[in-house]
Amino acid sequence: MELRMNGERSLVPCSLGALQKPCPGCSVWPQQRCPVFTGRRVGLCSVQRCWFCRYANFHLQEGTALEVGVCCWPKAQMD
Repeated sequence: MELRMNGERSLVPCSLGALQKPCPGCSVWPQQRCPVFTGRRVGLCSVQRCWFCRYANFHLQEGTALEVGVCCWPKAQMD
């Protein structure tokens, strides 16, 4: 697994746990979370993970969701 920052590849492995801060423009995995987590207003779960965060873009409104999303903090992607 690799971390992508602003489209560039990095050899830094991705931590699948808690992030120290939001990572705008970086790849985020569904299991990750950070201190600015804000759950979507319409959701099935209250788990604090990037998959359920308003600021993560996993193309959930598209035909096929992404396995790895992008952090778009502070711009909300979904309500």
